[in-house]
Amino acid sequence: MLKLTLLFLISSSLLLASSIDDLKKDLNRAEILTGRGQIKESKQLLRVIVTTEDSRSEALYVRAQASHLLGKNNYAEKLLRKAIHQSRESKYLNALAIVLSAQGKIEHALELNREAREIEPENMDFAFTYCNILAGKDEQKCIFCLEQNLDKYYDRDATYKLAQLYSKSKQPGKAIRILEKSLEKDEYFKRARFALAGLYRSQSKYYLAIEQMNRVAIDLPDNPLARIQLVQLYHTVNDDASIELNRKAIYDLYRRNRYQKSDYCREVIKSKFKTVFVYETILLDEDLSGYRFVVKRDNRVEEQFSIFYEGKQTYMLNEKKKTLLKQGEKPSYEIIRSLALSQIKIE
Repeated sequence: MLKLTLLFLISSSLLLASSIDDLKKDLNRAEILTGRGQIKESKQLLRVIVTTEDSRSEALYVRAQASHLLGKNNYAEKLLRKAIHQSRESKYLNALAIVLSAQGKIEHALELNREAREIEPENMDFAFTYCNILAGKDEQKCIFCLEQNLDKYYDRDATYKLAQLYSKSKQPGKAIRILEKSLEKDEYFKRARFALAGLYRSQSKYYLAIEQMNRVAIDLPDNPLARIQLVQLYHTVNDDASIELNRKAIYDLYRRNRYQKSDYCREVIKSKFKTVFVYETILLDEDLSGYRFVVKRDNRVEEQFSIFYEGKQTYMLNEKKKTLLKQGEKPSYEIIRSLALSQIKIE
């Protein structure tokens, strides 16, 4: 009888553990679907997770995450408070901080996040939450938090975030140093190499930028982006042989039909490879939220125009002619960039 009771208890606990694992897998699937743009399917799955009848702390935590993704933060808060009542785990506290921040309850969110970081100081996700809560409010505090954590625990994403914040706060020297140190520890950190090349380029250290971008091109032979950047860098230092070498590599990628719809390839393929195409973007006055595009071929300015956002409409200004390109919300830089490329004449 005792053996049967033990077997029943073991099988019951395994089933319960399995149900929570299933919830976590469903949440992960929902996030993947969202990333693929399958919003309807993702929301259906999230609703199923939220309405699951399971009141254990871990299940409440997963259900709250799903509720938060659906934008139902009041219900997510209710679920997380129940989970914390059962167990004051750091991840539950941090999750509640995220939900409260989304509701505008910043002070309470910071308090809960601080408690989570005190319980588990090595968890960089909690430091990221702190930065997200402070986003646009006090980035110096965010920098200080990441610096303190990185003194004790290395994390590549935190390093990259800190480098971004240094660049944004006009401290390129610090950004370069932290990325260089990161690459000493993790030489395959391609995102860091790419960022470092960009920083070198912004300081006119072109050969250092070329060195980093060459390494990215070697590590990612089937990605044209590094090759595009190399063409532009070699164009700056007037190295015709290297320009031709990289143009041929990009053209080879293009011919394999892997990147036919890629703007990056279009930048170099423009003139059927008879000439090198380079464009530059210059941020206009922030109130206009726009960019000026300078189109060059063979180092000769061929055309100039601006694309900017004003009154829920995106315009192009070319030789004093104003053309409406897009209506609606403010476009990201990538959309503005795509609009710009669509306006450039192809020979």
